[in-house]
This record gives sequence, C-alpha cells and structure tokens, in this order.
Amino acid sequence: MATGNFYVQDRSQLKRYLKIIAFLGLFLLALLLIYNMMSRPPEIKGENTPKGLTNLFSIYGFEGDRLSKPSDVAVDSSGNIYIADTDKHRIVVCDSNGNFIETFGERGKRRYQLWYPNAIAVADNGMVFVVCKQTNKVVIFDSSHKPVWEINVPEPVAVTTKKNRLYVTASRGILIGDFKGNQIAAFGSRGKMPGQVDFPSGIAVDDKGIIYVADSMNYRVQAFTPEGKSLWTYGKGVKGDPLMDIQRTFGLPASITIDKDGLLYVMDAFAGEIYIMNNKGEVLDKVGDWGHNEGTFYYPAGIKYAGNETFVVADKFNDRVQVIRIPSPIVTPVERLTGYGVPVAALLALAALALWLLRRRTVKYILDESFLREALNKGHAASLITELGNVYTPDIIFERYKDVEDSGVKLGSILKTKPYPHEVANAMQTDQGCSEEEAAALALATETRGRILLLTESERVEKAAAEYNISTKGYSDIVDVEATETASESV
Repeated sequence: MATGNFYVQDRSQLKRYLKIIAFLGLFLLALLLIYNMMSRPPEIKGENTPKGLTNLFSIYGFEGDRLSKPSDVAVDSSGNIYIADTDKHRIVVCDSNGNFIETFGERGKRRYQLWYPNAIAVADNGMVFVVCKQTNKVVIFDSSHKPVWEINVPEPVAVTTKKNRLYVTASRGILIGDFKGNQIAAFGSRGKMPGQVDFPSGIAVDDKGIIYVADSMNYRVQAFTPEGKSLWTYGKGVKGDPLMDIQRTFGLPASITIDKDGLLYVMDAFAGEIYIMNNKGEVLDKVGDWGHNEGTFYYPAGIKYAGNETFVVADKFNDRVQVIRIPSPIVTPVERLTGYGVPVAALLALAALALWLLRRRTVKYILDESFLREALNKGHAASLITELGNVYTPDIIFERYKDVEDSGVKLGSILKTKPYPHEVANAMQTDQGCSEEEAAALALATETRGRILLLTESERVEKAAAEYNISTKGYSDIVDVEATETASESV
C-alpha cells in the first residue's frame, strides 16, 4: 500500500482486507436478497397450500349447563370469549382456553333485561353491547358487566365497535353512534340496489373506517365508505324461491369479521362455509363444511377473529361455540424469507463470518518513542500513522511529540493516546531495566484490549514484549524501505 512516496509492506494485513472485502460483498448480497423479499407486498399462496381449518376446541357449556342456540360471539382485549347464549337469554364468558368465567344479563323484556340476545360486541375499554332484536334494543354493560344504559333501535341485527364508535345494523340500514348511545350518523335503506340492505346480520369495520356488511337477505357482502357510500358488492341475489335458486353465490351470509391482514371472513350459514375475501371483494379461498363433527358447522351464525389465525364461531344449531384455526392465504415477508431456506441461511452465515472477521482482525498499533523517532528521521511519520489508521502512543510520549510537524501535519492531530497504568509501568521499568517511555509503551500494550502490535526499534523493548506475549514489529517490517527509497529517488 502506498501514500505518496510511502509504501507499507504488511502483506498479511492486505490479505485480511481482501478477505473482509469478499465477505462483505457476500454480506451485501444477502442484505439485498433479504430486502427484496421483505419489501415485496404480500401475495396469495398457491394451490398447493393446505386447505381447510383446524378445530382447536369447542365450548358446549359449563358445569352441566349447556349452551342453547348461541347466535354470536365476541372476543375482548384479553382474549376472553363472550357468547350470546340466545335461547337462555344470557351472556356466557369463558377465557381464551374455553374455561368458564361467568354469566351475566337478566332474562326478561324490561329495561336492561335480555330477551333472545342475537349479537354482541366488546369494546377495547371492556364495555359490552348486546343486541336483542325481539325487544328492539341494544343493552350496554360496563366493564364489570353491570347494565348502564340501553338504546332503542327498531329491529337491530348486528353490532361491532371500532375506535370509540358503535356500529349497529338494523333491517333498514346502518347506525353509527358513541358509547353512550348518541347517534352520530345513519345511512342506507331497505332494498336490493347497491347501498341498500335487507336484514344485514354481520358488520365489521377496518382500520380505515371502511364498513363491511353481511347483507343477509340480499345474499351478498357489501362495502361502504365511512360516509355510507357503497364501494362494492359481491354475491348474486336470489331470483324467485331462495330454496330453489342454486345459482346464488351465498346460501346465507350471516356474519363477517376481519383479521390482522385486513382479510374478510364471511360465515355462510346455509353452506357451513367460511369465505375468505380481500378488501376489494375478491374471494381468495373457502373453508369449512356442513356437519356435526368437530370442525364442521350446522347453521352457524357469528364469527369473530381472535388473533394468530384463530377464530371463534357460534355454531348455532350444534349448540356449541368452536374455536378454530384458519391458515391465512397471505404469504407474509417472514414466510417468504423462510421459504428460501438453505440459500438464505448460507448467505447469513457468510455475512456473520464477515462481521466476525472484521471485528477479529482489527489491529491496534502501540507506538513507542524509538519507532516514532525513526519514522520522523525518514520523513514518513505522518504518512505511516495515517496509513495504519489505528495508532496509539502513551500520553507521556504524546505530550512530547503532539506539536511536532511532519510533512506539514502536526502529529497530535493524527495520533491517538491513552493513559497507561503507572504501577504496571514502574514494575516493568524495574524488572526489565527499561526507560520510563519504553515501560509506558509496554504497559499500554498490556492493558489495551483487542489485537495489539507494538511498533518499536528497541531490542530491549522487543525482548520485554516477548515475555508478556506482545507481538512487535520494527520500522523495516512495516515499511517497504527499498520501494520507498526508489520512489523518492525518482521524484
């Protein structure tokens, strides 16, 4: 390596640098590959993706008290499951593992009482909203499950909450209010045209405020802007007798929920299937089947997302609630990354090795006074220190030479210094017969962490350094003297 007319001949160091550059190139390649995989948007999995769902467990009741025609479910921020146990006019609460916690709600048609509760939602603050269509009201419970208010709504069907807003579907439209029951907005009318609804029995709202409705008696799913404008509809309506029309898309869309990726999961009550759709109304997959076994459904009603690909289903006419897992059809960046397997692992291993080599091979040079004087005499002190780059000298030597100039550069501006342990230096001075400056350089070398190379022209220092397992090199070991002199003569 050369700087002007100055040549360094540490070829082992040059080889190390070349190895590091090669490994860093591989490291950069690995980073680019990872960045490419992670920055690409999620994509839909292919046809070979496992289909279907897995039943994790089912809730049939508690302490011998069975559920009866549960119509809806909700999940709170702790993962607890709330069940609208419709035919028993109550709410049943279980933990995330299905263990019974409590029931609440008084049976009846009077104020705050529940009569065939058909929908339920739990807000982030723990408030619970229970829909009773037969008594035309929504009963509001606080976080301790005490009734605090009720809202009169003609034929309420479904309910959800989002960002301190309450969304209620009725047979003729959608109502939006606050948690105290004050109406903020309302839109829709009963009918079959886009923007109209007919007994929508499911509602969900995404993070952008887009409202998705299971428009049940229109046999479709419909999306609305926060202001109530219809964005799209999916599903062919019924012509004539619903039982005879085999061309319609849904048997009966009964409920809808949204997962963490913004995908819609629509429960088809008459088919026992769950449609998985994106937020543009495109069907990605269908899972589930009709039946009585675990993992099948018999006139299912509500569905709610519980996190981590887990869903809670009110399997109404099986008199149970099922907790199921549905593999997401979205390929996440992490899944994409792990799919590359061995190549990525090999690149990451090489990258880690590169970083280890870079750390392991960093050399700290300790400069004693004899080496510094030799470099000054040759007129290469500044060039040498600059070229090596990581050069230290004891503060006793630094103070003496910091204002000395070489090639127009003050040595104090390019040299590094550290205080040395004086007790260690004093002991070395006595044991080795060294000068104070020599002992200071030796003491600094013994106390500095990392890979150390002591630069000296003193045989006494070399001999003492060998006893302390400190590597040393002289001026001619570092500088290619012949090449430097030839270059100087040519100039």
